[in-house]
Amino acid sequence: MTGNGSSCATITSYADALGDKLPAGRIVLIEHSMGGLIASELTAELDNVIGIVTIGTGAHMAVNSELLSSAKEKAALAMAPIRKWSLSRDASEDYKTRLHDSTSPEAVESIFNDLTACEAYVDASTRLADFDRPALITIGDEDRMVPRSQAETLAAASDSARLVVIENAGHTPQITQPETVVAIIADFAAALSATSTHPT
Repeated sequence: MTGNGSSCATITSYADALGDKLPAGRIVLIEHSMGGLIASELTAELDNVIGIVTIGTGAHMAVNSELLSSAKEKAALAMAPIRKWSLSRDASEDYKTRLHDSTSPEAVESIFNDLTACEAYVDASTRLADFDRPALITIGDEDRMVPRSQAETLAAASDSARLVVIENAGHTPQITQPETVVAIIADFAAALSATSTHPT
């Protein structure tokens, strides 16, 4: 959702901007990190969301104060530690290159606003608690950006939510373990398709 060339000051304003752009009919929101917060907020705005998947998202995504200062001073300064912390400690150079190449210039420029929005947003658990449809909360067991405890807190907010811990993965398992992530999401989608009774 994010990194599309536009930048907002809050998670709610991101959700407001994106809500009208999503398709009609039943949808499943699948998002990573900050996008998971936006997806959580969208569940309160849209009645056609039948499921949500978050990757590397926590109930509260607190941001290191030095990282915020670096991002405010010069956006590019913040990207080096973010890329480092987004991978497990033993990640190969190939994965580092993939992560670097997957980051758009627009995402770099909006990093301070995005980090500030993450720091300020505290409603993810409340939104998930009010969402009475299936939710899949995934977290890498070596995530250095979002503590596993925050993902556990988010999953615990709803009886309809399930936590999946991805082994040997950092903050970006979709880059380092894409097959695993796709399989987890496919299983969730299959179960959702079999049980969903919400109208289009």
